[in-house]
Amino acid sequence: MMYTGTNTDQDNRFSDKEKKLLKQMKFNSCLSQQVDMTKVKLEVIKPWIQDKLTDMLKMEDDVVVNFVYNQLEVKFPDPKKMQINLTGFLQSKNAMEFMAELWALLISAQESASGIPESLMDAKREELAMKKEKEDREREAREKEKEKEKDREKEKSDKEKKYRDRDRSRSRRSKSRSRQRKRSHDRKSKKSRSRERSNSREKEIKSRERKSKSRDRKSRSRDRKSESRDVDAKSKDRKSVSRDRRSSSRDKASSRSRSRSADKDAKNNGTISPEQRETNHRSGSEPIEANGISSKNGHMTDGA
Repeated sequence: MMYTGTNTDQDNRFSDKEKKLLKQMKFNSCLSQQVDMTKVKLEVIKPWIQDKLTDMLKMEDDVVVNFVYNQLEVKFPDPKKMQINLTGFLQSKNAMEFMAELWALLISAQESASGIPESLMDAKREELAMKKEKEDREREAREKEKEKEKDREKEKSDKEKKYRDRDRSRSRRSKSRSRQRKRSHDRKSKKSRSRERSNSREKEIKSRERKSKSRDRKSRSRDRKSESRDVDAKSKDRKSVSRDRRSSSRDKASSRSRSRSADKDAKNNGTISPEQRETNHRSGSEPIEANGISSKNGHMTDGA
């Protein structure tokens, strides 16, 4: 399929505009020098391009970066056209500054046998020197830190040794003190045991005395109880004796009263009761027979 028309190179309108811009815009003098990109190592310059554009735009823009890369892919790029194309992204001042620095680097790379700009090589050397210096400082700092650590460890070991020696001396002292305390404790324990034994013996003696006293008290109380029982028995005996006496006296009194009443009756009747006879016989008096006749005298008595 065929397309008909004209491109920007064939169209006079666009060529006229570029010509006008080339006449109107200001370009650095270094842009008039042609650069052969085959003699330049673009891969070394690409990081600088990206950092510079990011710094100018205050942001990362891959479109602008790739646009610059694509324009440098040709063998002989046109720097003035590149500045005109970048003006819309960076404005005229920044575009002019960027192209001046970029083209200076490309010229330096073209003139260098390695294809690397001298300024980048110097920057790289400075960077490597700074990196090496930083590494040296870090190594020295690490060595100093190691020395300090060794000194600290040595001080720590010395302190630990000192503490160990002190602990040993303290342990020895404490052991000797513990021995002395143990001995004193043993002595005290022995004394306390002897005291306890003596106290226990005294307590046993006292308990025995108490028990003996309690036994004595119990025996005394028993004796008292037995005495009280004896006294009660005696009192009971006395009471019984007194009762017997009273009963005998009552019996005697009753017998006397009976005998008296019988005597009276006998006197009244002229007869003697058997009790009266017995009493008369005991008293030695003569018996009185019936009808008033005495057996001894043989004569009668009047019983009136």
